Amino acid sequence: MFSLIRNLVFVIALVFIGLIGAAMGVYGTLDPCRILATELSKETIEDISKMFGGDGSSLGQVDHTIEGTYRLITSQYSSGECVERLGDIWRDKLSR
Repeated sequence: MFSLIRNLVFVIALVFIGLIGAAMGVYGTLDPCRILATELSKETIEDISKMFGGDGSSLGQVDHTIEGTYRLITSQYSSGECVERLGDIWRDKLSR
């Protein structure tokens, strides 16, 4: 019985470490508000690029300006609000 609990805790810890590693690898941070700013800026860049006939990938130097603007906006949110909004964005992406 003890072995089963220990293995379960070990697996949960591995999943948690994997999620942290994935967030660091993709976003370079664990701050949910910075991750939210990155996600919102990506969506905006895709929309603007597609509006002007691009493939939705990048706008060059404008990318950093848009992300900086979203960081300013998301800095006013609590971590809980950022996590909620990230959850909404990711659920929307998964449902597409």
